[in-house]
Amino acid sequence: MNRKLTVDDEETLKVLYVRQNIPTDQYKRRPDDLRLLAETFNDLTERSDDPDDLLHLMITRRKDGIWPKLGPGHKKLHAIPPDAFADAEWGLIDSIYLDIGKGSDHYAYDVGLRKELTGRFSTLAGRVVPARVLCAALEQRRKEGLLPRLTDKPPELFADMNAVAL
Repeated sequence: MNRKLTVDDEETLKVLYVRQNIPTDQYKRRPDDLRLLAETFNDLTERSDDPDDLLHLMITRRKDGIWPKLGPGHKKLHAIPPDAFADAEWGLIDSIYLDIGKGSDHYAYDVGLRKELTGRFSTLAGRVVPARVLCAALEQRRKEGLLPRLTDKPPELFADMNAVAL
């Protein structure tokens, strides 16, 4: 973000988000829609925020429970079919995700992570797949329970005093 959002700026973004009717998770596979949202927002607010920064803000607010919910009428995307990748490629996607160690949401707004993911995948698989497709595949596998949820929070060393050996 270039500068902190004002209350009016954030309300404008919320209205545009609800009007566009696309859940935050889908913007990973809808870069044109994300770009349109950012351009419209920037035009209305006289800001120049990057689409990835706006997506990061929306995802963070959603996780904090302070972002509008769209309900069942939102625009839907088809899941990535299992045959989009060979079994060995699914294995590569899984191992890269685990090796990098960042949660699937981070790829939506971190260009460096997307580059690392696509670079490693293309090197290992021998073919190039768009970054947003790989990101969507990661998220889909995580939501299906095929990959663990990763967090950047350090593990809690002691849950309580009973865990401490004297």
